[in-house]
Amino acid sequence: MASLDGLLRVRVVWDRAVEFAASRGFSRVSFLSQRRGTAPGFDMFASGFDSEWTTRYAAQRLWQIDPFLKQALGSTGPVRWSEIAELRDLSPDEHRFVADAMRLGDGMSIGAFGPNMRQACFGVGFPSGAPPPSPAVVRELQLAAQATLLAVCRIHDERTGFERLRLTRRECDVLDLMARGMENTAIAGSLEISRHTVDALQRRIYQKLDVDDRTSAVVRGLASGFISMPVIGPGQYSRGR
Repeated sequence: MASLDGLLRVRVVWDRAVEFAASRGFSRVSFLSQRRGTAPGFDMFASGFDSEWTTRYAAQRLWQIDPFLKQALGSTGPVRWSEIAELRDLSPDEHRFVADAMRLGDGMSIGAFGPNMRQACFGVGFPSGAPPPSPAVVRELQLAAQATLLAVCRIHDERTGFERLRLTRRECDVLDLMARGMENTAIAGSLEISRHTVDALQRRIYQKLDVDDRTSAVVRGLASGFISMPVIGPGQYSRGR
């Protein structure tokens, strides 16, 4: 119960971050929080972005080649996406990533830094046709990014000593088939269990991962390491379909 409470509190922090961004005119928001432990990487929260893009970002572990993320975590100021090529030398994979990402529009990434070397990246997409945010709004976004990370760090620290929330093997089986696009009836047939059981497992997965739809469950499951998909290597960046 302590782990579930922690996840619910993180969701509240995220919801507030989204509400703040919306109050400043930003409907596309993301937050990548560095994961610690045996499965290093980033836990991803996203609102307003194309679901195919966010699913692929998690499935292909694109944080490994994301130049916006790298630049933001190595800078003291925000990084505008359209200016990334002026700020760092991009590899071929990074060039392809930027070209693909910019199809969704311009925006900025903001690094946030917490205790014990913890890092996160707060991203906002600019509204189509709108001018870049003013310095005052950028400063507010920087403060919001920092506040979001510190709140998440406090919640995680309070959970120290409690067993981490885990999915059962059967729940992982269901989530894996959900990630492959199978509907619940097909999942039931594949696993040789009833549709009712699949529905119950799906509800339990949603509760544990603190999501309310299949896409979010798959994204969170991939980012948290509960399920996996083929990992791309250098020179193998895939735009998907």
